[in-house]
Amino acid sequence: MGVGDAMVISQIELPTVHRRHLCFEKRCARVVKSSGTSVFDSNRHRCGRFARLELDGVPLCTQHAGEFALKHLIEKQGGLANGS
Repeated sequence: MGVGDAMVISQIELPTVHRRHLCFEKRCARVVKSSGTSVFDSNRHRCGRFARLELDGVPLCTQHAGEFALKHLIEKQGGLANGS
């Protein structure tokens, strides 16, 4: 993709949001490597935030749900230009 090229995303199916967690009964399932945040569960090495969304069956907080959707979008577009 060149500098002036825009990604066309309107025809790519994003992950399905199965449900919203309204009573905070689940924690985010995203594995994280850093304990430099107050929302880190050191026992499970996972994000300590409450899961607000469940994408494709995976409970995620809003931050990691965004990362999940963006990664899914990039994979559907054929990956990044530099191969990473």
